[in-house]
Amino acid sequence: MAAVGGACSPALPAATPPSRDAALKQRLPAPDGCPVHGAALTVCRGLDEVLILYWYRKTTWPEFECIDWGERRNTIASVVAGILFFSGWWIMIDAAVVYPTQQDLNHAFHTCGVFSTLAFFMINAVSNAQVRGDSYSDGCLGRTGARIWLFIGFMLMFGSLIASMWILFGAYVTKGINVYPGLAVFFQNALIFFSTLIYKFGRTEELWS
Repeated sequence: MAAVGGACSPALPAATPPSRDAALKQRLPAPDGCPVHGAALTVCRGLDEVLILYWYRKTTWPEFECIDWGERRNTIASVVAGILFFSGWWIMIDAAVVYPTQQDLNHAFHTCGVFSTLAFFMINAVSNAQVRGDSYSDGCLGRTGARIWLFIGFMLMFGSLIASMWILFGAYVTKGINVYPGLAVFFQNALIFFSTLIYKFGRTEELWS
């Protein structure tokens, strides 16, 4: 890996390997004890091509080793989760503005998004260490209380997602009316759902210190 002008540049191999087609033509010898007839010959040739392609990839594809994704894992996960969370609410707000009447978009359908948001904060309010009991032993319930809290949060999250699917199909698709409000409700809860998972499991607690 070489740095040119302070920027990261991939390190190219010293010798240029042959092309992919040329590499495939140079077959490796069959493994010891491998039959050379029938279907077994096809399997051996398939393994041969896999090894050649793996070698070709390792010798031709640049490796950007100067980019340390481990140190930026929490940042990337937080940004992606924030974008998904914002997009979910933005879609729902757009649908509420375009369809303000009760007939087009029942105001009670906003309950799914509210509970999904509540579940987002509940799930991410406890860390994995608290659930395992490594850093949380005080309180009236201790580790058991953290697990119950997390379980209730996931119940709210899955319940809201399932309710949004029921709204989409039960209130819009089966009735043959404009399905955009129903899609907005579904995508709001789906995006918040994925945002919760990424923010909860996409980060690592080792970098918090």
